[in-house]
Amino acid sequence: MELGMRINLITLWSFVIFGVTNVITGVVRSTGSVMIPLLITIISLWGIRIPLAYAFVDEYGLDAVWWSFPVGFAISAVAVIFYYAFGKWKQASMGEGIQAMKPAEDKG
Repeated sequence: MELGMRINLITLWSFVIFGVTNVITGVVRSTGSVMIPLLITIISLWGIRIPLAYAFVDEYGLDAVWWSFPVGFAISAVAVIFYYAFGKWKQASMGEGIQAMKPAEDKG
């Protein structure tokens, strides 16, 4: 019970940040711009969260693993918000190829 409470104290609040990140990424992805949010997610997990946990596990024990979640989520949120504000995702269009196609002729 004590371990579970400690994990909750460290990580629970960070899932709010994770939720905000998912909402913003969903908006960006709905326009057809999926690669940058995917790369942000991959970098957040493999480039930040996992290395951070490994780097600090000797000094902080399992707390390093649990602290890597809020740190990874926060960095991911900042990156996604930055991309939302300044990225070129607003110019993305899922229908570009479809609009360029001519309708089929009716040979009826």
